[in-house]
Formats: sequence, C-alpha cells, structure tokens
Amino acid sequence: MWWGNIKGKKRFYDSDLEQVVTTQPHLPKAKLTPFKSLEKSKKFQEAFSRMGESETLSHKTIEDIEEYVCEIYGKRKLSSVNKARFEIFLDCCKPKSNQSIFGGIKNFEASRIPSCKDTLICKIRRENQIAAIWKFAFNEKPNFFNPEGNGWVKEDGEYKIKWFQSEQFPQNLNEVPVAADDSSEVESEDAHSNDDDE
Repeated sequence: MWWGNIKGKKRFYDSDLEQVVTTQPHLPKAKLTPFKSLEKSKKFQEAFSRMGESETLSHKTIEDIEEYVCEIYGKRKLSSVNKARFEIFLDCCKPKSNQSIFGGIKNFEASRIPSCKDTLICKIRRENQIAAIWKFAFNEKPNFFNPEGNGWVKEDGEYKIKWFQSEQFPQNLNEVPVAADDSSEVESEDAHSNDDDE
C-alpha cells in the first residue's frame, strides 16, 4: 500500500481492495472508509509506514494491517481476517428461513469478504517489496528485495503471484474445521457407529 498526494488529491492504493481510493466528496461512502480509517488511526499509519524498510516484517506490523483490513470491511471489533470472513459470510448467507436455505448464497458476492490470512500475508509481502522499491528508488544502487519469498514465485522463467503460503486445500478431511456444536454430534455419531461394530 502506498499513499500520498497526486494532482492535489489525497490517494492511496490498497491491495486488499484492489482499487485506488480517493478522498473526493462525490465518491460512495464505501470508497472513503479505508482512507478515513487510515487517517484516524496512528497505529495503522505507523504499520504502513514501516512497509519497505526491511525484507522481514514484524508480527506486529502484520497484525496491525490485518486489524486494518477487518476495520475497512466493517468488523472493527475483530483483529483476525479469517474470523471477519466467517462473520461477513454468515451475515450475507445465513438462511432467513428453512425454505430459503441457499437463498443468500445465490446472490453472494465474494468481493464482499476480505482475503484469508494466508493470502493477505502474501499480499502484504508483495506490498512490502513494492514499498521498498519506492523508498529506495533515489539510491544510486538500491538494494531491492528478492521477489521469491515476497509474494512471488518463479515459474518458467517468469514471476507469478503467489496466492497462498500453505496448501490451498487440506490433504484429508480430518483437517477441515467443524463448528463447535457440530463436532460434538459427529463425535457422538462416531461413538455409536463403533458400538454397533462390536
């Protein structure tokens, strides 16, 4: 993410929203929210100002940016993007009645939820590399960060975006998270099936 004055208008580019956000008064409220959150919070400003200083980002910087993403998606009380994703998904897709179980899912727009933490970390690393290019551009011999390990992978001689840090899908079904109240039912069903086998 970078921000500054361009042609007299305050602007910044937020990689999680994938859009340029300006402070022009005629823009919809949703486009002003990220900038206002950044303007009001010294913590978020400091987190973004640390971008590009070092190839290795501190956990605090990543946590602060994650909290910022939660805030711009309307989940100010949360600091985990994965929890925010879950809550936003439930808000949009939770059935209103038994007859419309899939009603909310049909009209669900995936861009309404933030990136998962795995993807967000890759985005933060790419943004850190880009911020370093801008911060050290004035040096005669700038020391740029290696793209590999900073949100990029090299395939067939070209750099491509790395979307996930770990595997995108679990290797087996035991790794799939289950809601707390559902897991007790699954465990009790397993216990009954074991009793039947004996």
